[in-house]
Amino acid sequence: MKAGNEIRIQAKLQNVQNGDILAAMVVSGQSEDDIFAMSDSLTKHIKDFLEIDVLKQLNPNYDRDASGTRSAEAYRYFIQGMDAHYKPEPIEAFTLLSKAVEIDSNFIEAAVYLNFQHFLVAHWTVGVEYLERLYKQHHVVPPKYQYMMEVMKAALKK
Repeated sequence: MKAGNEIRIQAKLQNVQNGDILAAMVVSGQSEDDIFAMSDSLTKHIKDFLEIDVLKQLNPNYDRDASGTRSAEAYRYFIQGMDAHYKPEPIEAFTLLSKAVEIDSNFIEAAVYLNFQHFLVAHWTVGVEYLERLYKQHHVVPPKYQYMMEVMKAALKK
């Protein structure tokens, strides 16, 4: 679709069995010169969506909330980090969750668990600073993770 100088490509992923729309995606560019970059970007969005969907099916314990990532690579590191967290291998979990947040700084679930790992590996000062930064995003954090943040904050007051 073209409007003025802006070009927009829209895509909908649809379940062929029942017709449900699984996702809708849009990429924009400023000229026809951007069409290949836009196509590549849309392809990456679709690939990441489908890959995350498969990862969710293979790892149902780590469901993605509304604040989750759109990056399959970040989600993969999150799953690996959570596996390490539950083993427990806090240093490995810290490393993997750090990678997830480095790839997608808006991945709230990974950021909350990374903050928890700061405390487990005795990065107290960094953990407190990180918790304060997360708290500023409190309004976009799902209730389950708000509770975890409250517990961490209360533990620090003792």
